[in-house]
Amino acid sequence: MKLYTRCSKCREFINFNEGVSDRFKLAAKKGVKVELKCKNCNSTSNYHVNDIKAETNKKMSLIATLIFLGGTFALFIYLWDYLFRIADVFAISGLIGVLTIPFMVYQTITSEQENKVRNFNMYDYG
Repeated sequence: MKLYTRCSKCREFINFNEGVSDRFKLAAKKGVKVELKCKNCNSTSNYHVNDIKAETNKKMSLIATLIFLGGTFALFIYLWDYLFRIADVFAISGLIGVLTIPFMVYQTITSEQENKVRNFNMYDYG
């Protein structure tokens, strides 16, 4: 999850990562007012935690996609010899189940990112 706000001077986006899951943890870690420096105008200002928003981290989405595509391809290559030898319905469904593991990892990563962003943006810090 990536956190961002707008610079109070030049209105450019200030992006940063803190490794927190909600505003309460951000306030506990950095205080109610978070000091941030704008890379565009070089000004340093304090921003209330309610002025900070979250969005999904594009790197994590890319990693999840690579795991899904690479894992599916690797499992498909590994199980290629068995796919056409098996005539039992239960064995075929088991192989299909194994091939869904990369998708489940992808789904877990992306849904966790979406939940973190939703939780962070939903609650205001009093």
